Amino acid sequence: MLDGSGAVACANATLGEKVRFLSDPCSYPDREHGVEVVETHYSWVFLTRGHAFKLKKPAHGEGFDFRNVEARRRNALAELRLNRRLAPTIYLGMVALTEEPGGRLCFGGEAEPIDWLVKMVRLDSDFMLDRQLGAGVWHYGELEALADRLAKFFAHARRLNLAPPAYIAQLQRELRYALGSLGRASEPRVRCRAVPIIRTLRAFLTRNEAFFRQRSRFLIDGHGDLR
Repeated sequence: MLDGSGAVACANATLGEKVRFLSDPCSYPDREHGVEVVETHYSWVFLTRGHAFKLKKPAHGEGFDFRNVEARRRNALAELRLNRRLAPTIYLGMVALTEEPGGRLCFGGEAEPIDWLVKMVRLDSDFMLDRQLGAGVWHYGELEALADRLAKFFAHARRLNLAPPAYIAQLQRELRYALGSLGRASEPRVRCRAVPIIRTLRAFLTRNEAFFRQRSRFLIDGHGDLR
């Protein structure tokens, strides 16, 4: 329920109540004209005129557990650290979501945070690489500059020094989790298309284990979300 200031009256706010609060333009300090809401597998993203706010879902699975506030805070810190290496001016910081006396949600209030948001500069989607390529408006010079920057970034990234058995086990765990998750998908078309792919990947990993053991020596603390 919204009061006149745009705050939500609630006690022990649920994820749904947080999403409703963050979807309301009146909730923001600048009284936004509109908020575009995007749901991903692990997060909710709220797009205002100039910024993007990411709220991690309290989900858990193979290798991650975001069910408590502290885990989501640590994840937000890690996201800032990782992404600021390539986009220091885009990732602005963290914003606390608090539940004030009386159950009102607000940005950065005095109460104990009940969640954390990653605040970013909103980028123009027309300049995303996939759209540039699809529209045929890209230039070789821009792609060469991008490739040069990434090559330097990867060349100086920290080595992970993951032992080959641990690397193989990690890949196997990730494939098992993907197979289980996609196998339980409610959409039959997803199961029919995705499950055979995962099984093919598992077979490929088994046949080429020697290659992956050798590959483990070259793993770096890179970036898995480049777009």
